[in-house]
Amino acid sequence: MADAIRDWLAYGLNGRAVKRNVVLLCEVPKGKQGRPSKSLTLDQAEAILRTAEGTSMHAYIVLSLLIGARTEELRALTWSHLDLEGDPDSTPPAPPSVMLWHSVRTDGDTKTRTSRRTLALPARCVEALRLHRDRQAVIRQRSAAAWKDHDLVFATRYGTEVRPSPRHPHRPAPAVTRLPGEIKGWWADPYALMVTLG
Repeated sequence: MADAIRDWLAYGLNGRAVKRNVVLLCEVPKGKQGRPSKSLTLDQAEAILRTAEGTSMHAYIVLSLLIGARTEELRALTWSHLDLEGDPDSTPPAPPSVMLWHSVRTDGDTKTRTSRRTLALPARCVEALRLHRDRQAVIRQRSAAAWKDHDLVFATRYGTEVRPSPRHPHRPAPAVTRLPGEIKGWWADPYALMVTLG
């Protein structure tokens, strides 16, 4: 930024629009060290996706990684806010989408009003959500009368809202995925999943 201002003033000095280039009298302060990024590397993201395949957390992790949804938005997500088919025959074609309009916050709203959004779903998300829906249908049958239908995409085995662990309020209960191999000991943090998209 200082370079741009210096160059602009030098141009003005040559054209006699300014009398002095005051930027030459200033030193650019050294900034403070920023906090380390929580984003996953490509290897970490691939490892987490491989590890999560076939588990109840798979669709949650795929959505967090690929669309950057917040934990509180996914916990409040309902099937009625998902369109897994889209409308390929419309003009222009409408892709499968997710409506992130609610969260589990006290007022039920998203973090900010501008956070309400409808996002196109990548094919990998659609596939993971279809598998998740089939898995949830089996759980619903097993639970029978104990199932409380709240239309939640990510629900407990009784259909109720997933509550976070008191020790880790931003993690969806019951647990997070343990990573193998080169990242052994690292726990999947939903915040890291969300910010990896950026």
